[in-house]
Amino acid sequence: MRPNHNTPPDFTACAGVVRVSVWESVTCGFLTHKIALSNLYRRADRSWQRGRTFRAHQLAAVAEAVAQAGEWIKSRQTETRQR
Repeated sequence: MRPNHNTPPDFTACAGVVRVSVWESVTCGFLTHKIALSNLYRRADRSWQRGRTFRAHQLAAVAEAVAQAGEWIKSRQTETRQR
């Protein structure tokens, strides 16, 4: 499954304004994952936008959200192996 606006992610982790979205699919018989990182910010006109770059002070939130996504992926892989 490709990450796009038409298919909702299978898992989303948030840490502050940082969001990690994960899409899961089976490719050639293997469970695979695509991951997208984004952050929310407000423009001068007060509208919310989604960005793909991060400031240095956001790195701890990026690490936290990625760790949450990693734990979810690990649990899915373990669950799949047990079947």
